[in-house]
Amino acid sequence: MEIQMNKNKHRNLTSDEKELWKQIVSDVESFSLGNESFSVSNVKKLNKFKKPKFIAEGNKNNISRNSFRKIEINEIGDTDRRTFIKLKRGQFNVEAKLDLHGLTLVEAYSALWDFLIRSHKNDLKCVLIITGKGIRNPNGKGKIKNQFPEWLNETPIRPLIIAVSRAHKKDGGDGAFYVLIRKNKK
Repeated sequence: MEIQMNKNKHRNLTSDEKELWKQIVSDVESFSLGNESFSVSNVKKLNKFKKPKFIAEGNKNNISRNSFRKIEINEIGDTDRRTFIKLKRGQFNVEAKLDLHGLTLVEAYSALWDFLIRSHKNDLKCVLIITGKGIRNPNGKGKIKNQFPEWLNETPIRPLIIAVSRAHKKDGGDGAFYVLIRKNKK
């Protein structure tokens, strides 16, 4: 999530370019999830893990982990076959995306939980989570991608999820996942 440029390719902007940039970003607002804003400049501030409010308050519905069977990637989950096939083919409208590239496990864990809880509260049906493939990792497996299925099965999150499937190539393929979310019963 951090943008890096090769120092040899960096050049100073001209005054015209700076002025143009100011005009372009003059009406841009920072994307905010609650009290934390997820912009490139403050991703480093996420190092301290804070449990999302939903977890800290406890599970208000008192749903135990055993109430739901373990969710597996690319398995039908708690839906019908037709819906799952539609999910697998990428035929649902992706209403929100979360890119976990470049985050530490702690940062990714916190961002994932917050994202899924907010997606559920906002009645989103299908979201895309990009974990990355982990091809640059020496063992060829991404740490976030490996932890992702376990995180989805933790108590406050599992009851919110209907099914999970690897994304279609157009949406990231092996390094991304569609998550089908239950309706929020307000």
